[in-house]
Amino acid sequence: MFQTQFENCLPLEILEKSVKSGNEYAIPYPEVLDAVQIATKEGIAVLDVETFNVVENGLQCVGFGGHRFELGGDWVSFVQANNDQALREIAKSDPHAGSRFILTTASKSEFEELGSA
Repeated sequence: MFQTQFENCLPLEILEKSVKSGNEYAIPYPEVLDAVQIATKEGIAVLDVETFNVVENGLQCVGFGGHRFELGGDWVSFVQANNDQALREIAKSDPHAGSRFILTTASKSEFEELGSA
């Protein structure tokens, strides 16, 4: 099964608390804050944030982040800008215990692969 570099960095404690949706992890609050910090430390950009509530039959989407930053400078600055915005989007989503977040992420090599596809 394919795993992103981000998923490979996440500790088992976060993965076990997350809801698997297809091949993505819907990470609970407040663990999602730790996940973004781990991504930043590992040089992985959070390109988008989708917010869900846990409902009886699964997950209900309640919002998309939709931020877009161009890679105009260095990778570290790009990661920081994206991940800071992801944290702002999580905060403004009115997170609570039933909230789950799917983070669209890319390492530098994954991002370069996306650009060439």
